[in-house]
Amino acid sequence: EVGRGLLEGSHLKFHGSLVWNGGKVRAINDFSYNVNPLGTPDFVEFLIREAVETGVHRFYPPNDYAYLEERLKDYLGIRNAMVTVANGVSEIISRLPPCHVPEPNYSEYPRKASYDADFDGKTWRYRLQGECAVTSNPVNPTGTCIERKEVLDYLSSGRLLVLDESFVELSSCESFVDLVEEFENLVVLRSFTKSLALPGLRFGYAVHSREWPFLEGLPPWRVNSIAYYVFANLDYQKVGSFLETSRKVVEELRRKMLSLFPSYHSYAPYIIVRLRVDSEDVNRRLIQLGYYVRDHRGFRNFSSTWARVAVRQGFEKLYKVLASEGFL
Repeated sequence: EVGRGLLEGSHLKFHGSLVWNGGKVRAINDFSYNVNPLGTPDFVEFLIREAVETGVHRFYPPNDYAYLEERLKDYLGIRNAMVTVANGVSEIISRLPPCHVPEPNYSEYPRKASYDADFDGKTWRYRLQGECAVTSNPVNPTGTCIERKEVLDYLSSGRLLVLDESFVELSSCESFVDLVEEFENLVVLRSFTKSLALPGLRFGYAVHSREWPFLEGLPPWRVNSIAYYVFANLDYQKVGSFLETSRKVVEELRRKMLSLFPSYHSYAPYIIVRLRVDSEDVNRRLIQLGYYVRDHRGFRNFSSTWARVAVRQGFEKLYKVLASEGFL
């Protein structure tokens, strides 16, 4: 079976887009990964083309990324803190110490212990506990915002908190990057992969006010020359304006999707959809029909009949497919 063969590939054990078919791109309506529904902005596409035409791929990236990191500090409006860039946030996540993680949450965080978030059948509330804690904000996959009081109470205890804000610039949640200068035990992770729709151009960074072992010894040239050229030359005022527009689009699309699908409230560029059957089985059929969603595999404390669905255009057709197959 086509669907079964694709799902059982080891590269799809937990998550990942289905767009690649060997060395070629497959035509599929992939709602499993969450990027800006407006796509990559023209001013970013221009810099990518300019980088290739200039031939920057023929040169090594800089020996250090100080210039780029200063530009990112300006973008964030911070002075008394540091930025460390990486080959995507995943490179930093893989180096984090095992910590306490409230569930459900992103599957790749190193876990010392897991504990369930509070769930009343409609919404989640995420508490922070343990000697160190890691969570996404908004939470992936539930779309819940971490509360500021919860963050402040935890940080006041002096314990390490890592907040993965990879989706925050496309959400209705508040960012806590403003607290980094006040609390040296806070590390905030950010990514342009989602907000600028650049999952193939790996780039992420950490914002922190003290050195951490997991941020030391990162490999040289970890940000390739094309990615460096793009993010070192970006007009970050345009980025801010583009993301402001993007949040409004995401909010409107999300509102429509939440009213259409059986789902739980979300503040993120994705929602949890309740299905009648196991979401992995749903995906086997969806693949045959040219669609794909993020099923339950890899998430903890996450029902097998739930699926995470990206907020993006074309959701009406996905709804019709799911409904016609009796999955809703």
